[in-house]
Amino acid sequence: MPLIYLEQYGSLTARLEYRRILRTDAGRLGQLAALLKAEGIWDRIKVTQNRYLSAGLQALECITPSDDRTTLSVLATYAIDHYS
Repeated sequence: MPLIYLEQYGSLTARLEYRRILRTDAGRLGQLAALLKAEGIWDRIKVTQNRYLSAGLQALECITPSDDRTTLSVLATYAIDHYS
């Protein structure tokens, strides 16, 4: 998703920089992360993640309380918090 956002919403300069990064051999991940942050794409991704997490947790509220429901809730929250 970050690269789709970069292509759709990134500035021309950022898109050109992304293409330059692809041609380099070292430090790609760090350069790409910096570019995504500079373009505000990282923040946009966080907002989108939180929106989907909130909707998922809200949907779980429709299920009768159980250990399984709690596990799903914890797993979803952990995945977003841990991998962000």
